[in-house]
Amino acid sequence: MKKFVLLFCSAVILFNSSCTFNKKVGSIVRKKVSAEGKTYVKNLKISEWSEFDAQGRKICTKYSNGSEYIFDYDETGTKMHTVSFFNSEKNSESWSELDSKGNVIYEKDSNEIEQWFEYDDKNRLIHLRYNSGIEAWYEFNGTITEVYTVDNDGKTSTATIDNGDEYFEYDSCGNKIYFKNSGGYEEWYEYTFWQDGTVKTKTTYTKPEDNILFFL
Repeated sequence: MKKFVLLFCSAVILFNSSCTFNKKVGSIVRKKVSAEGKTYVKNLKISEWSEFDAQGRKICTKYSNGSEYIFDYDETGTKMHTVSFFNSEKNSESWSELDSKGNVIYEKDSNEIEQWFEYDDKNRLIHLRYNSGIEAWYEFNGTITEVYTVDNDGKTSTATIDNGDEYFEYDSCGNKIYFKNSGGYEEWYEYTFWQDGTVKTKTTYTKPEDNILFFL
């Protein structure tokens, strides 16, 4: 079950940020935060930091585990180039095609691995295919996700994932500011904005003992 709470929107406008020079990711900070109707002060880890261009496209993301991703786009916004780093060392590159909603529908990386993606009308991944022959299909039923896979030898398998209850809070601009799942994992989010209100940066905070869950 998913629960939603809407809170007031507060915008801070900042302009001088960059993933490469953001040294605070991974550090522990003392923050005043709100969740589930309560406000308190906690020691939190900066687990993720992302920057977006004026069109709302993500241009870089940095994680507390040392991973970093830099994104650039063609003039149409339908093709994306990604460079990944680990502890500042270049790791890999990929080239992607995007649909009108910004979802990746095709990707090829520097290791010649190709992937094709299909989504439902809620932008949830429902089909993934690799050039090696591996395929996966996803079906959703409430908090349950059924995953059907075929490996490159033609063998099939099925897995059931119970995502449990999820609780979200949003500000009045529609930005997610808090997440909690039934396992007790929590995330808090903080934003800065371009002058027109488009998100400029997003910072994700977690409890110091938690490992961040992230998907590109």
